[in-house]
Order: sequence, then C-alpha cells, then structure tokens
Amino acid sequence: MFPTSCCEYASLLLAWFLCEEHEGISIDVVMGELKGDREHPHIWLRLEGHNVDITAKQFDAALPHVLITQAGGWHDRYAVIRKAPFQRDFYEEYGDDDRQDIIDDYRALIRAARA
Repeated sequence: MFPTSCCEYASLLLAWFLCEEHEGISIDVVMGELKGDREHPHIWLRLEGHNVDITAKQFDAALPHVLITQAGGWHDRYAVIRKAPFQRDFYEEYGDDDRQDIIDDYRALIRAARA
C-alpha cells in the first residue's frame, strides 16, 4: 500500500532514523491541508529549510520516490496547519499494540538500512 495513506507513519520512522544517524539534527513534522480541500491532509518533514517527503508520489506518479524541495515548491499546495519538532518518543502516545508495531517496524527498517 505504500506510499498511499502512509505519510504520517513513514515520516515519523524516517525522522527517527535521521535523528539517530545525525546527532543534533533538527527536524519538524509538518501537517498541511490541501488548499481548497480540507479533506486531504498530508504530512512531511522539514529539516534545514528543506521539505523531505517520501510519500508525495501517491499524489502524482511523476514525482520522485523521495521529494526534497526548498521551502515552497510542490508543498505550497498545502496550508500548514501544524508544525512541531520531532520527538523521538512519539510512539509512547500510541496504544500498547501499535507502540510495539512501531518499534518492530523501526528495528526492521534499521536492519535493512544498515545491511
């Protein structure tokens, strides 16, 4: 199903990985609503003035698998409704089953990335 409907989960896992790989990096998690259509929210990361989006391709097959843009660009189609610093313990807000799934998925991601 990836990347469809995976923007929050994928963005959080990517932020977690980047924070572990690059100590001291500052990452914001951004949520926007498509301008003129509040029914279509989207989540991506912002770091060092760049938007990093690994799920934008769900909206346009012509986009790359990893979309990195400067402020503005493709993401200007969204009105930002929330922007918050990434918190490494984000998974604590989820229920026990979901929390363990997130941790297990992250561990699998790390193994694959470092292999």
